[in-house]
Formats: sequence, structure tokens, C-alpha cells
Amino acid sequence: GGVVCFASGFAETGDEEGDSLQQALIAAAGDMPVFGPNCYGLLNATAKTAIWPDVQGLEPVTSGVALISQSSNIAINLTMQARGLPISYVLTVGNGGKVGLAEMIEAMVDDPAVTAIGGYVEGFGDAARFHQACAKAKAAGKPLVFLKVGASEGAQAMTLSHTASLAGADDIATAFLTRRCGAARVSSVESLLEALKFLHFLGPFPEPTLATMSSSGGEASLMADLAEGTNVRFPPFSEQATARIAAAAHPLVHISNPFDYHTFDWGKFDSLVPMYAGVMGGEHAVSALILDWPRLGTGDDSGWTTAIEAWAKAAEQTGAKTALLSSMPENMPTHVQQALAAKGIPPMQGFPAFIEAVQAAHIAGQPIGEAPVASSTGEGGKVTLLNEVESKAKLAQFGISVPASVVSADPFDILKAFTEMRGKVVMKAVGDFAHKSELGAVLIKPQDPAKAFDQLMAVPGAEAVLIEAFAPEAIAEALVGVSVDPVVGLCLTLGIGGTMTELWQDSVTLPLPTSRDELSQALDQLKLGRLVAGYRGQPAGDREGLIEALLAVQDLALAHKSTLVELDVNPLMIHQNGEGVTAVDAVLRVKEA
Repeated sequence: GGVVCFASGFAETGDEEGDSLQQALIAAAGDMPVFGPNCYGLLNATAKTAIWPDVQGLEPVTSGVALISQSSNIAINLTMQARGLPISYVLTVGNGGKVGLAEMIEAMVDDPAVTAIGGYVEGFGDAARFHQACAKAKAAGKPLVFLKVGASEGAQAMTLSHTASLAGADDIATAFLTRRCGAARVSSVESLLEALKFLHFLGPFPEPTLATMSSSGGEASLMADLAEGTNVRFPPFSEQATARIAAAAHPLVHISNPFDYHTFDWGKFDSLVPMYAGVMGGEHAVSALILDWPRLGTGDDSGWTTAIEAWAKAAEQTGAKTALLSSMPENMPTHVQQALAAKGIPPMQGFPAFIEAVQAAHIAGQPIGEAPVASSTGEGGKVTLLNEVESKAKLAQFGISVPASVVSADPFDILKAFTEMRGKVVMKAVGDFAHKSELGAVLIKPQDPAKAFDQLMAVPGAEAVLIEAFAPEAIAEALVGVSVDPVVGLCLTLGIGGTMTELWQDSVTLPLPTSRDELSQALDQLKLGRLVAGYRGQPAGDREGLIEALLAVQDLALAHKSTLVELDVNPLMIHQNGEGVTAVDAVLRVKEA
């Protein structure tokens, strides 16, 4: 047996009384499953069962997607969809006191009536447990797609008060879902439903490549514009595909992708079938016919029916993955959705959600990644800031190059080093502070070392002066950081470094462990990657040296996962190809074991 606890007033209140009530509920349940507290329960459309205290809009099905939601009201809204998506289950999590996201995913994996799994997520709970459930789903061929909130500070605060779950940093959540769990993340309810339609009818796509057909150049242009800035591509038709399409199309029609076939052959079944089949034979993952149905009573719709029948016949002949797409959801009536579903063709609705669904159907086909590495630092305990000298010494232990240097509170040591380094130096105050530039604690190529020493020792908190040889000229400067996300664990961030870090906002974050290939792909996503490659004829930077340094930073982080709180290397100077990289500044925070 089992129980749905509809009531609120438990751990989501954030007070001791609520926590105590939830613990008492869990203890009273023993081994019995409990949904909630603070949730609506469950719907099973295959067994026509509703353990549910409110209205709902599901219809009986033999198979369909499973929806899991940490918001019961979002769950109700999803059941009311009129988009031709078969839904087999709706499960609500609430506080997840005994049955959480991971357990629900695993239960849906075991049900043959479930074709794909998706839902609304506020927090992952135990990240390792969630990853384990996703791995089980991937192994069973059940693709995953989630609408994850928490991008804004307001949304993160709401998840704490609403379901007592911790949202975690948004970029880390995306990396965790897509790179580690092989699950797609979408940005809207509409995109969630459209992506699940693709996954139910067609399964994941090997590549986010697309061909669209319409009898309007306007629709073709809109589709091309909407794909701009995404990873969805419209590959040009091959010579063979172009010849097949041209043989069936009107001579005045220009063959390109997206494809505007005009209205010369509108309503002509025998002409449309070979033309549609020619497009479906191109080198892309899915073909979509754009067709907006006329509103009831506005005129004869037989031409639209002919187009659908011809599309279905061409799909049958070619075996291609195909969809039918309306520009607006209201322009595809229920009877059209039902007719398409009966033919195994997804009835897709709305251009922006469709483009995002293509991306999601590709990501949902990616393999599961390694489980993230949890930090074992725990809460509480004293956090210590290592100074720059100590932090760089730790980097050097793991093979990361740092400049030759001397640190001392004695001015004679600094003057001697200045002479030996021939004045090509940087001098810095050393003390219990992380950001030196704002304090005037960094002097580049000082002319008078004695005066510079006195000035730096006068910085509040200064304990000594660091003098180091000037690093070779850099092609680019990188920021490399390691932080501890409270949900996912250890994460590495790479971006443009130096004084431009905040201005450029050009970074990527990866849960650890990562790999050489993943780091290389991440670098290619950044403007930093273009600088390293040799932007506008400039010399190329040492890409391999940078990746080796990133792997060394990972080794450091994993070796100190029980004490590391934060590591910041900024800038990491990237020299010309073959000349390596140099860490010229570093901050390391550790927690006492």
C-alpha cells in the first residue's frame, strides 16, 4: 500500500516544527511509500486510476510519457494540454519526504507503458541518487527531458520555501543534467511538451539537423531565423536529393533548406508524394511539413487533408523521421492531431518550442556521463584562505607552471631578487586578502624596488612582499576555478581571465570529473577558444598546454575533495603554441580537516 500526503505545513516551511512533523510522518510510515507531503499524488492513465484531490485532464491511453513534477499545480496544467501528447502517468513529488525524483524515475523506467520521462524540477535532492536513476533510464532506452527552474535569485528562493529543496547554481544544474545525466533541459512548459512528443513518437535524434517544407517563403525564413544562435542546423540538400526534389517540384521552385515549395502542386496527391519523399531523403535527422489548418467554418480544408495524406505516404515510402508542424498551437485542431498520431507522426505546435524540442531530442540521446564527485567538506568548520604564495606552491605540486619568485618581509631579500631578475618583475603584497588589485597590492615593473617594498608593506594586512619574474607574453588570459556546489559537488569553471572576466561573462562550468575531450569541446564554445586558436591572424596559443593545466587543476581538486572550498587561478597566462601556460595569481580556500 501507499499514502499521498496532500497537506502542507511540513519541511517546506523551513522551521523546526515543520521539520519535526515531516520526520514524524516518515517514521510513522515505516517501509510504506509516501508521496509528499505537500503534493497532489498520482494519476495512471493506463489503469484509469486517480489518487488525486482536484480536477485533472488525462484521457485513457495504452502507452505514453510519464510526467514527474515538484509542483502539483504545474502538474494539473500539464494534464490539460491539448497538443496530442499521450500521457501515461503524472506523479507529484512535493517535499519528497520518502519518495523523491529518483525513485519516481526508476519506477517509470520499469513500466513498459512509459515511452519517455519528463517533468518540472526545482531541486535534484541527492545528486548521486538522481544520476543513478537517470543511468537506469538511459540503459532502458527511456529518454529524459526536464524543465528546471532556478535561473533567477527569486526562483532559487522560491524553491527553498516551496519544497524545501536546494536549487544549486543554474549553470551547474544545466551541466549536470545534460553532460552527466544525458537529459535535456528546456526553458518552457511548451518546449517540454513538444520535446516529449518527439521522444514519444520518434525517439532521440542522432544530430539536431532539420529540413522543413512550407508553401510560404515567410515560414521558411522564420524557421531559419529561429534556429540562429542554437545548435539546430538546416544542412543543404545533397546533389542527389536536390535532383530528386527538382524532378517532382514545379520548375519555378528554388530548391533549398528550409524549402518553400509554393502552391503550384497544392491539393495534387500524386505530385506531392514524390516531392515530399525527395526532401525526406536528405541528410538530416527529421523532416517537418509546416501546415496551419484553417479555422472551422472559414472554407474548404480538403487541400490540407491531401497534404497530410501525401506526407504520410512519403514517410511510409522512405522510413524517415517526420513531423507535421503548425506555426501556432491553435492552428492544429484536435482531429488533425489524432489523425497524425494514428499514423505515428508527431503533431508539433509552435515554431520556437519546436526548435527547442529538436535540440532537446538530440541531447536526450547522449550517453550517460560519470557520476559527479561530491565534496566531503561538510558544513561548519573553519575556512582558511591560503595566501598567493601558499596557493601557487600547491599548484606547482600538481605540475602547473608558476613564475620564479621570492617572498620575504626583509627588504634586502627583495632588492637582491630585483637585481637578479633584472627589474622585469611584479611585486605584490602577501596577506590575508583574496583580491589585491582593488587594494593597490600589485605593482607591475616598479622602477624603485625599495619604494615599492615600503608601499606594499603599508597595505592593511600585508605580512610580506612577493617579487616574481615577469611571465612571458600571453596570447590570452584564462580564469580557472573550482567551486563546491551544494547539490552537485565539485565543479570546474573555465573562462576569459584577467581584468576582463566580469565584462566578458564568457565561461563554462563542468561537474567533476571531466575529461580531455569534454574540456576541448568546452573550450570550443568560448570566445577564449577563438583567442587561443589565433584570432584575426594572431599567433595561436598553447591549447594542449591549457588542457593539461585544466586536468592538473582537476587532479588537485579531487585529491583535496575533503578540504577544498574554492580555488581561483586568475589569470592563467596562455603563451604561444608549445610554450605552455603560467599561473600568475591564485587563491585557495580550504576547510580544516
